[in-house]
Amino acid sequence: MKITKTKLATVISSALFLASVSNVATADVYVGAKYGWNDTNKDCKSDSRCESDGQVAGIFTGYEFNEYVGLELDADYLGQIDSYQNGTLADDLYAISLTPKINLPVTENINVFTKLGGAYVNFDGNQEDYVFTGAVGAEYAVNYNWKIRGEYQRFEDIETRMLSSVDANVFTLGVQYKFGSPAPVYVTKTIQMTDVVESTELVTYTHPVVLKTVQFGFDSVMMNDSSSLREAVKVLKAYPEAKANVIGFTDNTGPQTVNRLLSEKRAKAVAEYLEQDGVSSSRLKVEGIGDADPVADNDTAKGREMNRRAVVEVPSFDYQVEETVMKEVVRDVTVTEEVIAE
Repeated sequence: MKITKTKLATVISSALFLASVSNVATADVYVGAKYGWNDTNKDCKSDSRCESDGQVAGIFTGYEFNEYVGLELDADYLGQIDSYQNGTLADDLYAISLTPKINLPVTENINVFTKLGGAYVNFDGNQEDYVFTGAVGAEYAVNYNWKIRGEYQRFEDIETRMLSSVDANVFTLGVQYKFGSPAPVYVTKTIQMTDVVESTELVTYTHPVVLKTVQFGFDSVMMNDSSSLREAVKVLKAYPEAKANVIGFTDNTGPQTVNRLLSEKRAKAVAEYLEQDGVSSSRLKVEGIGDADPVADNDTAKGREMNRRAVVEVPSFDYQVEETVMKEVVRDVTVTEEVIAE
């Protein structure tokens, strides 16, 4: 059946319409070349059957409107065709075809496709025809830019003055190059970051025991020298957490009952001294234990002198100090990174 130029124009218009309704925002242009074999038949007007097979080659360019739809323009050399109209004629057959290309991605790298459109064919330079053409094939993406393509394409019912009902079955292998770069892919992930920050916090320390002793004269509640109590007073005034035990002693001269009362008076004398220096009585524990727990031999005058005493004991205690410290703080940060496809 003869295909008119009007019919071919209709085919091409349909192809352009399909292209226009697709998503042009992701369009890409590609070019390629192919080589293969053409199996032709019924290429004579005479009754004899004179098939002509041979090598073919072609180039093509296309426009991908999206992942599934494209438009392709092919220019093919279909080999040398023999004709026996008024003698033998052998000449070259060329075709230019415009077809929509429908893709069906199978995997990330493999795509199968089909094409259906119109073609202009030329034989011996001045004989031409317009025919339908269709193709099926598969592509393998080596990377974003390069593909390998295998394709079968048929040119249906070519007729010229010298050719009658020629069907061209073209099998080719080709390579394809797509211009541009892949669209960036953004990946969002959470990472941990460490910051060094300045902060204020309470630091706990332990103060050591403070133990101070004052001496008293015989049968006296007057301290010989109170200067030894200065350190104890300083600690008690500086640290509200601190408390003190004030304990009075005597030598073994005299009855124990008298000695106990005297030791209590000595302890109270020291406590009054601390209170006058600003230490609250609620922080003081006062007691007298007479001649118990001597520190020296009561059989000597020197020993008895040393035992006439009062002791201020500030037990160890914990206290807190506000200090500025540098600390590492780990935090989660959400970042978006661009992943470049190969």
